[in-house]
Amino acid sequence: MLKRLAELVPAAFLAKTLALTATGLIVIACVYWELFSRSWPGQTVLALALLYPLLFLSAYLYLSIIYPLREATTYPHTQQHPLLLLLSVLNYLCVISLLHASIPSSHNPQVIIFLLALPSASTAGLLLWQSVSVMILSNLLAAWLLIPYVETSFFLQIASSQVLVYLLFSTLINEFRQKTVANINLAQLRATQRLLEAKVKQETTERIAHDLHDELGHLSTVISNNLNQYCHINQCNDPLLENAKQQTQKMSEQIRLISSTWQMPALDIKAALTELAANIPRPNVKVDIDGFDGLCSASNGETLYRCCQEIITNSIKHSNASTVHIMILKNPTQFSASIEDNGRGKTRLKLGNGLNGIRSRVIRVGGDINMELTPDGFRAQLTIPAT
Repeated sequence: MLKRLAELVPAAFLAKTLALTATGLIVIACVYWELFSRSWPGQTVLALALLYPLLFLSAYLYLSIIYPLREATTYPHTQQHPLLLLLSVLNYLCVISLLHASIPSSHNPQVIIFLLALPSASTAGLLLWQSVSVMILSNLLAAWLLIPYVETSFFLQIASSQVLVYLLFSTLINEFRQKTVANINLAQLRATQRLLEAKVKQETTERIAHDLHDELGHLSTVISNNLNQYCHINQCNDPLLENAKQQTQKMSEQIRLISSTWQMPALDIKAALTELAANIPRPNVKVDIDGFDGLCSASNGETLYRCCQEIITNSIKHSNASTVHIMILKNPTQFSASIEDNGRGKTRLKLGNGLNGIRSRVIRVGGDINMELTPDGFRAQLTIPAT
């Protein structure tokens, strides 16, 4: 779990939340000093004073550890956090009870009531309507219990402080979400860059290989034929000429070998898809290949990668799938790919721009594709000629 957390959560996010939480604990310590410096509290106040920092820290740990992991399991959809909601409510109830029990004997109730601003930090991980509801209801309860001891205008300052604390933690949570999206986009850009580099490299080497075969291959053949004719006409058995004929023949073979070698596959499709999958928190993408080592031509690799990429994107946006399995097979004449997810909730397959784009791409290279909904989710099966 810790390894997964390190992959999902930026170190800066943890550092900032730790700094803000430490600031909150300092505020609690200062308030407690004001509360307990002149007289020792009763058992009820002491119990509430000990419970509140524990609840505050529990909410911080949830936001720092459990929240990112739960959000990753339903990306890009927003997750419900009932435990965080419970912690937020308990934080408010605890601090309101503490204030109600201690303010009548306090010399500075305005300082103590600043404790009401801290629980809004935990509400930053809730849905907006939940956050607003918890803060409004808690403030109404606090006002009803504490209005005899504090001026009404002071509650406006508390509300402003709550909004500020909420926005600070909300900004950090949005930073985490943006980091997740940025990682996915970065992985797609890297894979696209790899495709472009492979395509340019293959086109360049193929052009050079063709030039070698056509130009130098032709010249070596002409030289070899001329030497053979010369030796035949002149009945020449000169060792030097025989050696020249042999070397010319070897040169022709080397030119053919180099030409064919430079036209070998240039893209590792498995590495490209694995890199893309590693930066997607959900669904879990599994890539398998059979019949080859993952290397293919740049044109084949681009088609396979773009199809897999679009289906993964479709699973993220529409099917809420938890797993996507990609299987790519190769025989001497064609590549076959099967991409399946375990998404739920769809009863009819509707082809949007993305899936129609896949179909067009496959047909354009002379391939075939079939997409369908199954009892287990979505499945696409495609074949393209091996080039």
